[in-house]
Amino acid sequence: MTVADPAPDRTLIDASPARPWPAVRPDTVVAAACIAAAVVLRLVAVFRYQIDSDEPQHLHVVWAWANGLLPYRDVFDNHMPLFHMLLAPLFRVVGERPDALISMRLLMVPMYAAMIALTYRIAVRCYERSVAMWSTIVAALFPLFLLCSVEFRTDNLWAVFWLASIAVLVTAPLTTLRVALAGFLLGLAAAVSAKTVLLLLSVAVGAAVVAIVFGWRNSVRFSAVFLAACAIPPAAIALYFAARGAWHPFAYGVITHNMVQHVRSIRLILFPALLIWIGLLARRVADSPHKLFLFVTTHFYGAALYCIWPLVEHEHWLPYFPLAAITVLPMFFTVRRAVAIAVVEIALVIGVGHLNRDDTVEGLRVIAQTLELTTPAETVMDLKGETAFRQRAFFYVIEPMTKARMHRGQIADTIVDDVLRTHTMVVALDHHNFPRRARKFFARNFVSLGGVRVPGRILPAGVTTFRLDVPAEYAVVSRTGSVSVQLDGVLYDGPRFLAPGTHTISPSDGSLAILWSRAADRGFMPFDSARQCNPGCRRP
Repeated sequence: MTVADPAPDRTLIDASPARPWPAVRPDTVVAAACIAAAVVLRLVAVFRYQIDSDEPQHLHVVWAWANGLLPYRDVFDNHMPLFHMLLAPLFRVVGERPDALISMRLLMVPMYAAMIALTYRIAVRCYERSVAMWSTIVAALFPLFLLCSVEFRTDNLWAVFWLASIAVLVTAPLTTLRVALAGFLLGLAAAVSAKTVLLLLSVAVGAAVVAIVFGWRNSVRFSAVFLAACAIPPAAIALYFAARGAWHPFAYGVITHNMVQHVRSIRLILFPALLIWIGLLARRVADSPHKLFLFVTTHFYGAALYCIWPLVEHEHWLPYFPLAAITVLPMFFTVRRAVAIAVVEIALVIGVGHLNRDDTVEGLRVIAQTLELTTPAETVMDLKGETAFRQRAFFYVIEPMTKARMHRGQIADTIVDDVLRTHTMVVALDHHNFPRRARKFFARNFVSLGGVRVPGRILPAGVTTFRLDVPAEYAVVSRTGSVSVQLDGVLYDGPRFLAPGTHTISPSDGSLAILWSRAADRGFMPFDSARQCNPGCRRP
């Protein structure tokens, strides 16, 4: 007789309670939300944040490298070359497209991520984890840092190398190898930007203060190793250009041209007071060599940049903001305060960056119209390379340092002569940075198409004579589309070459314009764009 197995005791199987999910702390959820906001805002800004004039300038230099031109000799540049050299192969993949600048902006996203990761790595070495996490979040969302790092510019890679150098110095006990690595990373920063000289000075001051307060038995040896390693990348760059017979153009572009004799007396007087303030705060917050070095180095750079550096622009602060956040926030840290700061930062990023609208249109239109109106062999005339993919009729970029050298007679103003000599037909919109002679010449002889200007004249009603200074083939265009006039006494039947001088037209009813024929053939009309100019334009 078979006995059935007893039924399993369900009470024994189900008696153990289900394992609960681990509790999630509210501040962790809020931190994750802030990180997500930083990611979303950063990506949105790539496609909507306004294009700074430096961005197409850097794209222009990258384009030069990608097309076999040697910057400093063939194309003007006043930045160190490592950034442009590294990105030239990636630009070849992107190609000469109107939206190429957006693609190159996307390449800045990994650099932003690297800056944030390095900032956290530095912070967590010096402060407890919660403080490190929230100070890094505050740094990531700081409006000037987030928005400036969106832009396609050398300073992003520069800040990455700077933060990497600091991370090597503060995240583990110093050895000769670590000091050499830190110096080499700062040398890579120098190969990206000559402004690294101020970072090097800041490191020297920070290290000297630590040596005085805590004592470094190996300070002389470490300093020698650091400086030797730091010199390697810029020395290699210099040798590269010297080997190609371009030492003098290189030295002029990255050194001589950037020497500006401009002293702000009030800021210079303020500098000692800022140093005293930094010293007082350092005594209060820096209770370890790492904290002291980080605090002094960071804020000495900020004070020296503001008070001593001759030309201060927003991108110069990129290396400062992350370290400032992780050295200042711990002085008054609570999670509630950090969350409040992050929320305000998110609102400011949206408001200051105008992320509710697309502000890239104007900058991209310049590139698009230039590509449509010119061939690769033709030159253009812009301020700094806004047209991106064409060589410029005038060699130097037109910015404050160039204008100062022009004013002193060190650079000749040959813009008008160069435009005529090279038969340049596309110039940038009006801007106060153009020298007065060039502005007047362009205003008389060029008309706006919205993004750029081309040779032409808009003829008011009743005008029977007009003067041209730019020889070219011109068409007569009308608002209505139909043209029935006599040009120089001959019935107009199509585009014709007009030499410099005075010409006649009849009749003129106020709806006519003389326009470079290539622009007319491609459907451009100057009437709706006649009053447009760059944001910086003023009456000549």
